[in-house]
Amino acid sequence: MVAAGKGVTDQHGVTGRGVQFAVGFIHQIKPRQRCAAGQADRFIESRALGRHDANRVIFVHDLKKQKTQSARARLGLRTPSFSRILLGARKLSPNQRQQAEARMPRRYRAQPPKSMACGIRGKFWRRSGYNQNPELIWFPYPVASDVRTQLLFAEGLSRLERLIGLVPSDYAAYRPLVRDALLFFLGQLPVQRFEAIIAEQLALPGNASNARRLVALFRQCPTLHKLGQVVARDRRLSPELRRRLQTLESLPATMPAEDILPQILRATRQVTGLKIGRRVLAEASVAQILPFVWSAAPEGLPQAGVFKVLRPGVVDRLGEELAIWPQLGDVLEERCRAYGLPQFDYRNTLESVARLLRHEIRLDREQAHLAWARQAYAGWPQVLIPRLYPFCSAQVTAMERVVGGKVTEAAAAAPVLRYRAHLVAEALLAFPFWENGRFHADPHAGNLMVAADGRLAILDWALMTQLDKNQCERLMQLILGALSLDSVRVCRRVAELGTVRDAEVLRAGVVDALQQVRWGRFPGFDWLTSLFDRLAGGAAVHFPEELILFRKALLTLNGVVSDISGQASIDSVLLGSGAVHFFRNLKQRLTMQSGSRGAGVHLSTQDLMQLWAESPAAVLRFWFGGF
Repeated sequence: MVAAGKGVTDQHGVTGRGVQFAVGFIHQIKPRQRCAAGQADRFIESRALGRHDANRVIFVHDLKKQKTQSARARLGLRTPSFSRILLGARKLSPNQRQQAEARMPRRYRAQPPKSMACGIRGKFWRRSGYNQNPELIWFPYPVASDVRTQLLFAEGLSRLERLIGLVPSDYAAYRPLVRDALLFFLGQLPVQRFEAIIAEQLALPGNASNARRLVALFRQCPTLHKLGQVVARDRRLSPELRRRLQTLESLPATMPAEDILPQILRATRQVTGLKIGRRVLAEASVAQILPFVWSAAPEGLPQAGVFKVLRPGVVDRLGEELAIWPQLGDVLEERCRAYGLPQFDYRNTLESVARLLRHEIRLDREQAHLAWARQAYAGWPQVLIPRLYPFCSAQVTAMERVVGGKVTEAAAAAPVLRYRAHLVAEALLAFPFWENGRFHADPHAGNLMVAADGRLAILDWALMTQLDKNQCERLMQLILGALSLDSVRVCRRVAELGTVRDAEVLRAGVVDALQQVRWGRFPGFDWLTSLFDRLAGGAAVHFPEELILFRKALLTLNGVVSDISGQASIDSVLLGSGAVHFFRNLKQRLTMQSGSRGAGVHLSTQDLMQLWAESPAAVLRFWFGGF
């Protein structure tokens, strides 16, 4: 009998809400063990959730706190996990199991369940009198009737569920939400992929850390892999977790070159003098890199290059996962209400990100972005953008090979590291913000290398985002409003950047953010993104796709810059670069109308004069508050 339960006390490793993978043969535990496990007073209750016995489950609840110690000692448990108590049924002899089955309810003996009654199917069943937020979410997958198979699935799932402990303590209230999201996501995957994930978890050592298990999970899911790359440099995470996630930025080859050679040969069958390597250099979230040498390369192109080819099956896997995201958004919104968490527009946000992630497998788009970047950074001798070869196709990208190391790992003296951090921030944030508004949207350390000649190589241009001139101007107006501590002005500019859904929450978030400025925090991009996070997290404002992707890039870039050199910040680089642009265009500004914002820094002379005129009021707000 497979059991899934909830309502067990938090003290023993089970949260009072959400899904608890207490999976085991609870009717096969001897009465003495059941009593020791605290099964007096409504310990189990059987309910039918459908017309078929396969839908029957056993709810487990009301575990007595004071009665678990002896049960844990008797069953050899090392951690206070209730699922392990049930897994102790493995120690029963065949005779004990037969005797236990004789005590099972007759309807279960007639036709035992054929599905794992744990996991997620996307639908929540509720009944009154269970607890404050009852639900049962279950996997529909058939599982072999062998006891060991079901117990192995139970153990693998329980290990995955423990990954929520990696959520930072500042966001502990969101751990049940993260757990439900993870389990829903896994429950919607095809059965073959789900079983492969469980097998991978069981193959890891029993003492493997949660960080190692999380990385193993992310490697099997392209969308989660990309998520891991985005947050790998987030300093709110533990050092061990960051170190594990950073391995996702550039992976050693795990698949043979023979799997991708047919695509390459079809694309290059007319090319002469081409020698293709037989060893994959590296793997990314969706692609593999294979080297080649083109002895007949024309002048201006190096002979050494690499092919970038999509990993076999990644298009199908990415499609399967992205199809889940809109449903996942609905589940997250439902669970936020159940857990009393702030509401957030998860569905629209996840749909927006899903549309953007589909560009990851559009190699033709990346080739167009690379061609644009080569022109945009032509005046940057310290930046290297790989050159493209003429035999690119929609399935294969052929580009210049870059030899070097990750920008965060290349050892150098402290002044050199500060220069590199400054260069990364200037090339990927300041330059596009002041010039054209087109940003590299995936600037993790695996895409930023220090080439052999010392140049900064910027790779993987599949994801880009575009902020138009009006959006850049509104961001600058918002920062001016923060400098003058004017909450009305800041709220107005935020409303111009997105869609306001709760004006009161918007006002409260802006006032708190301005209070931070009053206490000494500079209202730069770091402050700005914190404000956007709070407003979006409180469902006060819905921001467009390009700003969401811009925020993602800022999160990644900020972590990379900090990891290169702790003495650099993106705000200082942006401020210095803005000053250079201002004085460079000063002569042009003097000949323009006072209201024009076309002189390089998205600010007009009138904006600067208004800031000066409002400075006395800003001083009063600084000393006496009242935003």
